[in-house]
Amino acid sequence: MTERFSLDLSLDGIGIGASTTQAVTADAAERTGSLWVHAATQHVPQIAASGFPVVYTAPSNARGQGIFRSLENTVAAHRQLNGSADVAFDGNRYSGSGRSYGAGNLQPGWLQAQDDLGLSFLTLDGGYIVDGDWDGIGRLLDAGAAGKQRFGDRVHVDLAIDAKMLRHSPGRIVDLIGQSGCRVTLKLGHRTDPLARRDTVAALVQVLAANNRVSLGRTDLAGVGALAVGADHVSVGTTTSLRHVFPPTKKSGGGGRNVDFALIVPRALQFRQHVRVLEAIAADPDNPRWVCLCGPCGGRSLERIRTEQQAWEHSLSVVFDRANTMSALPTRAARIRHWSERCAYADFENRELRDEMPDWPVPEYHGAWKSALDDLVEDAGSKRQ
Repeated sequence: MTERFSLDLSLDGIGIGASTTQAVTADAAERTGSLWVHAATQHVPQIAASGFPVVYTAPSNARGQGIFRSLENTVAAHRQLNGSADVAFDGNRYSGSGRSYGAGNLQPGWLQAQDDLGLSFLTLDGGYIVDGDWDGIGRLLDAGAAGKQRFGDRVHVDLAIDAKMLRHSPGRIVDLIGQSGCRVTLKLGHRTDPLARRDTVAALVQVLAANNRVSLGRTDLAGVGALAVGADHVSVGTTTSLRHVFPPTKKSGGGGRNVDFALIVPRALQFRQHVRVLEAIAADPDNPRWVCLCGPCGGRSLERIRTEQQAWEHSLSVVFDRANTMSALPTRAARIRHWSERCAYADFENRELRDEMPDWPVPEYHGAWKSALDDLVEDAGSKRQ
């Protein structure tokens, strides 16, 4: 990792050391959230050395006292390597074949264990919320409110919910969060991409705009869009499984897909499997679209990426650069327009790539974000008239 990853961890938002080209204005600092890395515990040495603020995630097979041991060992190792970077810990009880559901298996002492370690974020260890389980959301928020009474505003409630609940009932989610007074991190369950539909993006925007205490966790490039519209913070995963929450299945209970590691193709603004990127480069190796200017790549072709660690170092650098550029803009409206324009350009780039390579996918999320944000800007303009 390079000096490019040195972050300003103050409450002013996102800053990336010497690579920053524009200072964050006072308004932007007040109104933009912060970007965190969502990483596996086995990546402590690499992430701690980078200086990123990080959410470490317990292995999905860690249960009972194993989660407490993972918490203690991970935080100790992180602080030994880099005591200055902020750290949080996700019990990850909402994923995998042995997942919990709702508030049914909250562990006594979990918040206290995090408090004993002096963490600035205390995450509730809630389970997955299946579609329609509004009682489960209510009970998790009640548990979060009780935790807040004891530990204060550091308590965050992870709401790992089926994306259909957000899409169908954003107003109900807004009301429940507002009544609880809790800080909440949404994690959207979906088999592929929860934000590939305009109406789901619009629902997310509605929830984020209504309450400045809501965040988006375990996500991908959508995190930049979430910051643009007002998320308190977002966490971007280092691996495919940590950029998704997979809903349960009848056979296995869910838990992800076994796929080759992925990396961001910057102009296309999408994660692509490593082997597919190499195939595309081999078909047109001299095309400048494969050149990346992020810190780790340094103006070289994406072809130089050969390992999963190189892939996420590159991808995180791209995400932080995009977020930094966006957060430096002076107003929320400017940030929304910027992300809409980035999505429009990426959609154009992907369609050009598909014209050249028929099996190149054109993600639906670019159009979904652009459509939802353009509607938002149009509605705001109509109200001013």
